[in-house]
Amino acid sequence: MEMTEIRKDDFEKANCGQGTITFEYNGIPCRLILDGLYEMRMSIYLYSDVRFFKGNRMLQSGEMLLPEKYYVPLSPDQKYIYIPFNGGGELINLETEEKLVTSVDTFHGNSYNADATKMILNGGKEFKVIDLLKMEEVPHLAGTKDHRGDAFFKNEHTIWQLKNSRQLEEHSLLTADKRLLQLNSPFETFGVSRDKYQSLIDQKTHCLALPDGSMRHSGELGHWNHVHTKDKVVLETMIPSSEIQYSDGHANGYCFVEYKYVQLQQCHTKRQ
Repeated sequence: MEMTEIRKDDFEKANCGQGTITFEYNGIPCRLILDGLYEMRMSIYLYSDVRFFKGNRMLQSGEMLLPEKYYVPLSPDQKYIYIPFNGGGELINLETEEKLVTSVDTFHGNSYNADATKMILNGGKEFKVIDLLKMEEVPHLAGTKDHRGDAFFKNEHTIWQLKNSRQLEEHSLLTADKRLLQLNSPFETFGVSRDKYQSLIDQKTHCLALPDGSMRHSGELGHWNHVHTKDKVVLETMIPSSEIQYSDGHANGYCFVEYKYVQLQQCHTKRQ
């Protein structure tokens, strides 16, 4: 597995914000309205006014929690739209108007493969793969709950899923086959000693200080996270940028950290 360090401005995130998304399907104007965003409780946000129109007809409406990470409503061919409504997300085929109710717990985000035949739903404890052509969950990948990180497309027919800081699991969409692939850990990749910061990791407190002044939990050190981008497979992590420091009168330490990014590509070896 080849991991190449890149900068944040080397890739573009794929995401959707508040407002109105307009597009056409077979010459019919369509609108997805995401409005009325407010904070329900600390760091939990809700769109209170979500409506989808095909032409002048409203096909669906409801409320929707702000996704934890990202949201991509439309498939690449603009034939399918997914709306993660509270109480049950809905996938709509815009040609037939057939609907599939499918959700994951704590919706992190969704993504489509390039040929618009499959969609991944990522949740806090599970991911699902939806066959768009059949409008059904892929049986051998539905409801998997043994992963830490998100699942994402390597290509049209293959899914990679982060298992831990050193492993990816590869799932074939053509068969039920899967295999483990090895990664370098974040500490190894950026030449930092994990032992040096193990005491912070063991604290299990918000002791990682980012440049913007926010704090992160120490358990996030040493882990890869997938960044949903438009054209690359990108992983991010936090790496210490200072020694462990101590404030007067406090037994627990802290350190400054910064985000680092790598592009992930599979090495291909020629057969002799």
